[in-house]
Amino acid sequence: MTAAPSPSARNPFLAGLVCGGVGAAAAYGALRGGGAALWCVRRRRRLRRLVAPDREIATPAGHGDGALPPPVATYLHRVGVRDVPAPAVVELRHEGELNLAEMGPEARWRPFTSRQWVATVRPGFLWDAAVSAAPFVPVRVCDAYLGGSGLLEARLFGVVPVASADGPLLAEAELMRYLAEAPWSPWGLRPSSRLRWSPDGERAAWATLRDGMMEVRLQFRFGEDGLVESVRANARTRLVGGVPVPTPWIGRFDRYRRRGGVLVPTLGETAWLEPGGKRPYWRGRLTRLAFCRDARRAVRTRTFGTQAVYETLPQQHNGDRHDPCNR
Repeated sequence: MTAAPSPSARNPFLAGLVCGGVGAAAAYGALRGGGAALWCVRRRRRLRRLVAPDREIATPAGHGDGALPPPVATYLHRVGVRDVPAPAVVELRHEGELNLAEMGPEARWRPFTSRQWVATVRPGFLWDAAVSAAPFVPVRVCDAYLGGSGLLEARLFGVVPVASADGPLLAEAELMRYLAEAPWSPWGLRPSSRLRWSPDGERAAWATLRDGMMEVRLQFRFGEDGLVESVRANARTRLVGGVPVPTPWIGRFDRYRRRGGVLVPTLGETAWLEPGGKRPYWRGRLTRLAFCRDARRAVRTRTFGTQAVYETLPQQHNGDRHDPCNR
C-alpha cells in the first residue's frame, strides 16, 4: 500500500515555510551561542586589564578620624571597613530595569541582569550587563573604567555593534561612576593618597578622587542612620544622540544589609537632573556580593571571572548561574 503524502509534501509552500522556520531557529541559536562565546572572550581580556599591576600604589592617608569630616568617620565605622583589609576585587550582581529613552517625556524601561567587578587597589570596574531590548533579543553592554580609560560598548547578541564610546570625557564620567558606586565596595571610600574628603555641613561631605592626571569630585549625603543616602555630581557627561552632554546627576541608595561583616545597600537608583525634572535611568537590586582575595593569581590560572575564585558571602543566592563564562 502506498503511504499518503504528508501535508507538507502536498503543499510546497508549507514545506518551504517549515524548512525556513527550522533554518531561522538554527541561525538564531548559532548567533546567540556564538555571540555569548565571543563576548566571554572580550570580557576575560578586560578582566585581566582590571587587575593589571599599577605603577602607583595608593597609600593610607596616615591620619585618624579627627581629620575626617564627622559623617564620613561615622560611616566608615558603621559599615565596618575602617581597619579591615580590602579584597583585591569585589564582585557584584544586580537585576533591575534600564530606561533606554535618552530624551522626551516617555520612559522605555527594559529588564537587565548584570555582573560587575570593582578593583580596590587602583580605581577600576567592569560592568557586564544583558539587557532585554525586545523579546528574545538580548543586548550585551560593557561599561568600564580600566587603566585610566573609559569604555562603553553595546552589541546585539554580543556580536553586532549598536553603540560604542571612549575618550577623555567618557573616562572622567566612568571614574565618577566608580566613586559614586563605592557604597557597594566601601573600602574605596577610605582616605588615601588618591582620595581626600572635605566637609560640607553636618550630614554631607565632598570626596575628591584622583587617578593619574584625572580628578573627579562628588558630594555624599548621609542619612540619620549614618549611611550614604545619596551621591551627587554637579555635571557628569552622558551621551544624547551620540553627543556628550554634561548634566547634573544623582544616585540614591537604600535598604542596607550586612553581607560578610560589611554593610552595603541592596537597592539603588540613578538619575539625570534635567531642567524639566529628574530622569531616572537605572534601578537595581543587589543579588550577590563576593570577594576575590588574589585576583592576579586567578588571572594566571585562567579562573578569574569564574565562580571558583570568589568567597560568596552569606544570605546570597548564586545570581546568574547559567552564565556561560562560568564554565
